[in-house]
Amino acid sequence: MDTQLISMEPAKAREAWKNYRAAIKRKHTKEDEILMRGYKHLAKGKQILDLIDVMKTAGVDRLGRPQLAIARASWEKCWLYKSFSGTRFSKERLPRSYATHSMVNVSVQALPHKRATIANLSARVPQIPPQFKPHGSLDNFHILWDATWEQEPPSDPILLRHLGRNVYAVLASWDLTPLERALLR
Repeated sequence: MDTQLISMEPAKAREAWKNYRAAIKRKHTKEDEILMRGYKHLAKGKQILDLIDVMKTAGVDRLGRPQLAIARASWEKCWLYKSFSGTRFSKERLPRSYATHSMVNVSVQALPHKRATIANLSARVPQIPPQFKPHGSLDNFHILWDATWEQEPPSDPILLRHLGRNVYAVLASWDLTPLERALLR
């Protein structure tokens, strides 16, 4: 998967993080908190991903389906619903609620809608190899991968940590082995 990542020299990121942390103690906005978390990850040598840019660059296939999918790392399957208001990746085929833990919403800016509503398509969410598996609940992490809406397993997922809005920290990326792909069929 070809993604555009944001990176920064760790020392400069650490300085920016310290400045934001000091400023937040006085007065801050939600955006300031997201920036501070982003600089903290950059200071650790991690990279940041702007989901809108990545989804826009990847685009859609000839049927209007997004080339990439994003889901919480704890989900087994991801359902797609695309309409004029944006794209939703959901844990359930027919979500009972619009709670953020059961779906990931992607702005219409990222995937402009040019066709009729697309729904009832699903893709398997790749499993995280043990060496990349994060501590804590997998509900706190997301996976981004090249979507195959034909029930074919993905090939090269990315493990993400949501920082806020459309900003995600990249924690790991890997290629699935033939055995891992067979397990997802």
